[in-house]
Amino acid sequence: MTINFDSKKNYKVIGTNPIRHDGYDKVTGRAIYGADVKLPGLIWGEVLRSPYAHARIKSIDTSEAEKMDGVFFSNYI
Repeated sequence: MTINFDSKKNYKVIGTNPIRHDGYDKVTGRAIYGADVKLPGLIWGEVLRSPYAHARIKSIDTSEAEKMDGVFFSNYI
C-alpha cells in the first residue's frame, strides 16, 4: 500500500512559522490562564485519595473541617 502526500507547497500551515500573538505574554509570564482567575464566590475542591490500593472507605469525619471559616461542605460528588 502506498500513500501519496501533496507537495509541501500546497499546505497553508504545515511547514510555516505562524505568528503567535500570545507568545510574548506566555514567555514573560504575563499571560492569564484559567487557573489564575479568582472570581467572587468561587469554590474549589481537592481530592484526597486513600494511600491503600483498593481500599473501601466506610466513613469520613468532616466535623473539624466544617468548623473552619470558608469551608463549604456538600454531599454531591
